[in-house]
Amino acid sequence: MLIDVNAAFGGRESVQRFPLATMLEQLQRIGCSIAFVSCNQGATDASAANDQVLALCQQHPWLRPVGTIDPRETFSWRNEVERCLAAGVRLFRIYPEQAHWSPDTALFAPVIERLAGTGAVLLTTATTHGLPTRLAAATAEAGVPIIFSEARYYPLAELLPLARQYPHVFIETSRITSPEGIERCVETLGADRLLFGSGTARYPARVALQVLEQAAISPEAREAIAWRNASRLLGIEPPSSARTTERQPRRPSELRPAIDVHLHDRFPGAPIEPVTPERFQATLDRCAIAGGAVSSVTGIFYDLAQGNDEVTALLDAIPRLRGYVVVDPRYPDASARELERLERDPRFVGVKIHCSYAQTPTASPSLKRLFRSIAAYERPVLIHPLGSDWPEALVEIAGEHPRLPVIAAHAGYGDAPGPTHDAAIRLAPAPNIYLEFCSTYLTTGAIRRGIEAVGPERVLFGSDYPLISLPYMRAAYEDAELSPAETEAILWRNALRLFPALAEVADSVSSGAA
Repeated sequence: MLIDVNAAFGGRESVQRFPLATMLEQLQRIGCSIAFVSCNQGATDASAANDQVLALCQQHPWLRPVGTIDPRETFSWRNEVERCLAAGVRLFRIYPEQAHWSPDTALFAPVIERLAGTGAVLLTTATTHGLPTRLAAATAEAGVPIIFSEARYYPLAELLPLARQYPHVFIETSRITSPEGIERCVETLGADRLLFGSGTARYPARVALQVLEQAAISPEAREAIAWRNASRLLGIEPPSSARTTERQPRRPSELRPAIDVHLHDRFPGAPIEPVTPERFQATLDRCAIAGGAVSSVTGIFYDLAQGNDEVTALLDAIPRLRGYVVVDPRYPDASARELERLERDPRFVGVKIHCSYAQTPTASPSLKRLFRSIAAYERPVLIHPLGSDWPEALVEIAGEHPRLPVIAAHAGYGDAPGPTHDAAIRLAPAPNIYLEFCSTYLTTGAIRRGIEAVGPERVLFGSDYPLISLPYMRAAYEDAELSPAETEAILWRNALRLFPALAEVADSVSSGAA
């Protein structure tokens, strides 16, 4: 049995749509027994969203309605709550972030007062720092349970101590995408505080389920997360025969070997275990990563030379890895000195630029000047872009340096809270721009749409490990349903073409893919 507490439909963002048909198809792909469903129109029109959800659930008995409450609607929210309660609604969605209202004001208190004692549960996102804490405090005295979604790395750092403090706080699993994220949550809180959610139609449902299936937790804990906790919290009477089918995680020998073009040496400031070289290697082995290219977070956040030295030490410890030299358009002289590593140490095979942390838009003159310095080395550049016009700016840069391979990190899905869903389409005109899709904001069909836009020969595998879980990213690429030829090209052959210095791992990759 599987209960999904977070499915939603409706609306669009650029070329990305979230239609009802996609939501239903995604839920059916994972064999969902019961799904709690909301309508995305609720962020702006609660009544219209409730109309659609209640009608939909009458047509599909396996769906359960999620009502929407907007406390700004002073003269109508009470009627909406009464209507939903009368229809048997137990789960209510609120949108304080999108609708710009605060839970620690008089606006929200009457809502909690009305829901207290009804068995109602709230559902909302954890994206904005500090908002989960204010919501938990506002609902604590009344004891109204609240489920937080979007529990990716930084929000999870707030949610874990918050849930320890407040027993009425629950976490939905679809965006628990930190390394061993579900395992750490179970260790910290116990399995009874987690609820399975897919986040579909926005996010691919099968990826969320696969991460839960692969988590190193007991069968009892997995069953609690998959449906028992939701059944208890939301008053669902399960069939007497209900159980969770325990599927074994795929062994490394069953995974296609891959080369990861987006790795970091570590990632402080996120709720993850410290990554030793031994732990790093074990993760690469578990996820069949034959080799990869890594950049320094110290170089990105703090000091170029110190960070690149730290990567040198990691390359000594893990021979299958190669390095990116981190440079920064704000510091052209220091960047020029660091670029000499490309000649001094052949294990450095490319260049990393992080425009966001460098606070430098992709269209800036300083970045264009830096690219002119880099171009002389003809080594691939992995760039985290910045700015609403970054695809056009990157196409212009790539056109100025047609022999320079440029890898667009995250393929437009690193621009939270507003992903550039059409980035692949806008980057397609430049044949020397490549895409890799590591992101916790990766939407349903994004990788497939990218392949269709630029062709499989311009798509690479990247994970962002150890910020993002490698098993999660393996599942995300697998969800794109790659053909055998696409699998070979995207998982390793394209990377070997761009990074000849990774040829040492070519034999193990090709033999494992055979």
